[in-house]
Amino acid sequence: RYWRDWSSDVCSSDLVQGLAARNLHMKPYQVLDAHTVAQRRGILIAHEMRVGKSIVTLAAAPDSARVVVVCPKTAKVEWVRTVRQWRPDLTPVAVDKSTEFRWPRDSEVVIIHYDALPATFPRSPGEVICIIDEVHRCKSTKTQVYKKTKSLARTALATKGKCWLTTGTPIMNKQPELWAILQLAGLGEEAFGSWPTFCRVMGGVQGMWGMEWNDPLPRGRELLKKVMIRRTREEVGMGSEFSYEEICIPLDGIAADELAAFERAIYNAGLT
Repeated sequence: RYWRDWSSDVCSSDLVQGLAARNLHMKPYQVLDAHTVAQRRGILIAHEMRVGKSIVTLAAAPDSARVVVVCPKTAKVEWVRTVRQWRPDLTPVAVDKSTEFRWPRDSEVVIIHYDALPATFPRSPGEVICIIDEVHRCKSTKTQVYKKTKSLARTALATKGKCWLTTGTPIMNKQPELWAILQLAGLGEEAFGSWPTFCRVMGGVQGMWGMEWNDPLPRGRELLKKVMIRRTREEVGMGSEFSYEEICIPLDGIAADELAAFERAIYNAGLT
């Protein structure tokens, strides 16, 4: 089933009409997710791997959009290919060095890897959409990667831009890492109001040696849904097992099957 089979109220939107004009064969859940993302200034897209996070974010971008994609170095070629396939109206521009970074022009997608981000950014010339891919790389606020990525996101947001975060592993090992990821786009405060509230509903307890973390409360799960969408492979009919081709695709040294098992373990232990 493709987008043509979806409900008439969603298909009546400008977004879906634009997809129809480009004859993109998106699944119904992707159309719905793109519609949701397009209306958000900031959001965390936490779909499992191969469910289609990149397609959703690109489809959500309006015509003549200015887009910056931050991703691992190994994913840059794939992002160029995906832009050309799903958004032929946009021009991908790969950037390899921090000195080469510039804000995108109309109908451009500037693609840069984390290690190439400059330390500071000039004021954004207008509305820019920042797509932060594999954002779990920004789990530690002490790293230069986190500081540079946050500077980029906040610079874009300051001029009415948007920041869409994507990852299959948003929880990581500790709830503070989730807070750090959310705060790249100001989503932590939007969902939970404050750090103390986040701690309370996400299982944080003050111990003798600092904050100790238990399982999140049901209220924590509900608040997180305000700023996060997530779909599993089984939910969208892909099945829980990976194909041979997917297993053989390395992701920065981690095989896809290992990463998928890690994702499932994280979600089974915490938010699902």
